[in-house]
Amino acid sequence: MTKQYAYASFYPGQPFPYEQAATPSDYLETALAAERYIASRQLEDADGVYWQEDGQFAYDISLFKGASGIAFFYLELHKATGEQRFADIARSAVLRISRFWRNAADKPVILFPGDIRFGLQLGVPGAGSILALAYKAFKEPEIERALRDIVAFLAENAKRDDEGGAYWNDNGSPISDGGAVLFLARFLEIFDDADAKNWQ
Repeated sequence: MTKQYAYASFYPGQPFPYEQAATPSDYLETALAAERYIASRQLEDADGVYWQEDGQFAYDISLFKGASGIAFFYLELHKATGEQRFADIARSAVLRISRFWRNAADKPVILFPGDIRFGLQLGVPGAGSILALAYKAFKEPEIERALRDIVAFLAENAKRDDEGGAYWNDNGSPISDGGAVLFLARFLEIFDDADAKNWQ
């Protein structure tokens, strides 16, 4: 990697150093360094692997800043390296997410642009999307059950317009209804589910 300098708003008026990847191995080296940090925050209980920062008490399953995003990182790291230990961590993490995804569905969380339980980054569809990828890799029945339960959760909470279409916040962005639709599309890539096709 080559060292370079740039200006940024968080270093007012001063250049700061950064390293620019020059080869594919540089990217992998950075990913492995990130993994070493993430591993230092790894915890495990009878339900599987999870991660917490110091002072964090709630189990966060989100794609944006929680266990689903980290599980995706480990799935991709296994693809890049072929190392079984990364697949084992991903599998343990997604099984735990399968057991606790309802934590993110308990009650409305109202932020822009509506109830983010139905969005990709912070809601249930983000976790579901990673579970779908993990199901392709591991074919675990528990993951399939969770996926089908997430589809049922979205169906139960969907509103209908005059033309019969389903929506949740009436906002098509990925952080909102678009995230639910993306999850459903990923689900239907795996399962030929007539009910999911008909109501969405």
